[in-house]
Amino acid sequence: MDLRDRRFLMLQGPHGPFFAELAAALRRAGAKAWRAGVNAGDEAEWRGPGYHAVADAAEAAALADRLGATDLLLYGEARPFHAGMLAAARARGLGTHILEEGYLRPAWITYERRGSNGNSPAAAWPLAEMRAGPEPALACPSAAWGALRHHAWHGAAYHLALAAGARRYPGHRPHRAEPLRREALRALGAAAFLPAAMAWRQAAQARAIRQAPYDVLLMQLEHDSALGAAGDLADHAALLGRVMAGFAAAAPPGLRLVAKMHPLETRRLHLARLVRQSAAAAGIGDRVAALPGGRLAPLLDHARAVLTVTSTAGQQALWRGLPLFAFGRTVYSHPELLPERDLEAFLAAPRPPLPGAHARLSAFLLRSSQLSGSYYTAAGRARAIAALLPRLAAEADSYDLEAAHSGPFSRDALIPAPASGQLAASNRRAYWPDGRHAPG
Repeated sequence: MDLRDRRFLMLQGPHGPFFAELAAALRRAGAKAWRAGVNAGDEAEWRGPGYHAVADAAEAAALADRLGATDLLLYGEARPFHAGMLAAARARGLGTHILEEGYLRPAWITYERRGSNGNSPAAAWPLAEMRAGPEPALACPSAAWGALRHHAWHGAAYHLALAAGARRYPGHRPHRAEPLRREALRALGAAAFLPAAMAWRQAAQARAIRQAPYDVLLMQLEHDSALGAAGDLADHAALLGRVMAGFAAAAPPGLRLVAKMHPLETRRLHLARLVRQSAAAAGIGDRVAALPGGRLAPLLDHARAVLTVTSTAGQQALWRGLPLFAFGRTVYSHPELLPERDLEAFLAAPRPPLPGAHARLSAFLLRSSQLSGSYYTAAGRARAIAALLPRLAAEADSYDLEAAHSGPFSRDALIPAPASGQLAASNRRAYWPDGRHAPG
């Protein structure tokens, strides 16, 4: 591993000290590392030399030129600052390195070079051409979001620092619509009241499960770039309006819908009201429940089908063999996994993924883009950085290595007997409104 001639310009990272610790590891390996930040939260998280305040992608590109940067490293490609700088870096021939939450989280993080989520090579790679490696069958991805308390506290600290230092960045325009001080107070409140919120979630989830069967709508944070990437779904109101109208028109009578909020949602009361209002407007107010987070696995154990935008939690449904509908484009948007693209047709008669398809995708992702570790705990960061450094140093992209070892595959290879440890679609606990087990 040789990083001695590399010069990394890092943009915004995950909440917490991950980027600062990664920069220190890069320097120990002989590379240079700088941080281009756009607000006081970015500045507060950077521990060490090399911090540069910039206003936008144009200033970051000029900074890269002055520093002689060879590589750009960032977390999340969709926010405008990052998207603009990625385009500038590629025009200059810089190496680009994109980090994201793990597609199979919480035990992994995602590292790619060409694009993430719907822009990942894995999204366009035909599933039947994904090499079947020697890996054992993937155990069920954890239903926990992953280091939730750590993430909440890191997020609160970031937003408090951002709000406190706002005067030093007078031109900063966050990618979220919320005023900075309100966002900071909400983040702090979410961290402080997390134990009480978890008790509330458990009680609400128990009520929802007692009223099975139901479909589950997995909601994302409204500032999540996935909403904007899903066409006309600009916010929660648009998503809920579309889903409620489709459910009223096509779902079997008597079936219920559970709208599950993101575990880091800070506007639970507001969102619960929005769910009720959207359901009432569609005439199905008595068939819809708003769930303020909670554990995903027990909820899915009693679900008929699942809907989401592009949430990585969709992997939980696919592993169980549950029918999944995803708005927009995601890394698992393959016809073998999401056979129905029309919402009303899906809600009327959801079709499960092809047996064996998710096992093949998971094995492919583990080889190509998933690195063991976490952004939010000390032990997880140490594992992730140790796994990431060789990838940053490597000349070849992991997808190039996959292509070099790929050969022709038959679609029939996607329909094996269920591997040990993987649920068959015919054995999943999903129900039709009359109580029958859903066909496999």
